[in-house]
Amino acid sequence: HWSHSTGHGGTLTSQQRSATLSTGEITNSVRLTLVGNAGGFSFQTTIEDVRTLQGQTATLSFWAKGTAITGFAVNVYQYTGATISVFSHSYSTSTTWTKIEASFLVPSLVNVNITNIGYILVSFDFAAGTDFSGVEFARVQLEQGGAATPFVRRPYHLETLLCKRYYESGYVSFTGQG
Repeated sequence: HWSHSTGHGGTLTSQQRSATLSTGEITNSVRLTLVGNAGGFSFQTTIEDVRTLQGQTATLSFWAKGTAITGFAVNVYQYTGATISVFSHSYSTSTTWTKIEASFLVPSLVNVNITNIGYILVSFDFAAGTDFSGVEFARVQLEQGGAATPFVRRPYHLETLLCKRYYESGYVSFTGQG
């Protein structure tokens, strides 16, 4: 599940697109355009259980492209109730699809007090004042190990089943004296 910040003060357009990577493979991508980025902008996802990958080498890989060269930062954090910076690096889009890979050590959480809402956050960040048009990301993958492996695409029905564990349906009834 991907989300974006709302404090940028500009006009954001996002759309899912079909993309042909430089390898010739066809995949889905998200295309973002932001005009009036006064407060900075983040496009991010969380990975449940902050203990995932702790004390191990991890690799983040993704494909990026822009209609113009646009600078952005990639930040990875562990959130334990406090925020621990795991990885931060600046990149620029190219006008052609480019695969980006970065490996880093995820800190151990021994002797760290973890709240019940711990998670890993992967964030693509654009500085305040950076307007951009047609920045695209595809095949974002964070995994254990020192090298990127081929992207794993799960079937739609399996992805839906995995998401349903977060969904609840029902109603609440209240009664009282009036």
